[in-house]
Amino acid sequence: MTAEAKLEIQEEIRAGKVQLIWSYILDYENNKNPYQERKERIKGWKKYAAQDVQESSELIKTANLLNQKGLQKIDSLHIACVIFCEMRILEKRFKRLQQTNPIGSKGFTKAGIQKYPVNPKK
Repeated sequence: MTAEAKLEIQEEIRAGKVQLIWSYILDYENNKNPYQERKERIKGWKKYAAQDVQESSELIKTANLLNQKGLQKIDSLHIACVIFCEMRILEKRFKRLQQTNPIGSKGFTKAGIQKYPVNPKK
């Protein structure tokens, strides 16, 4: 990533245009940083985080599955954190959708959106 792109992303985070997601893995990696000044600068970004993903048994299971597929352990943990963050976002969006378009007894919303496909493609 170029320095210019990095600075632009950082500015968008500060302005609230982009959400920063933090995780316990970022804390772990940052704590291993031998350069105190860099460590403090990185730690300062945590205050901008919209979410802070913490370790859970489900997250570790997901990371282990990713590791078994060939990803490095630390990369597996980072990706598992992203997956769990995305799941939280999707759950919130689905709840809002249900409030505005409740699912009826036949599995359709008032807007005609089918909750579960009848014949899912394989």
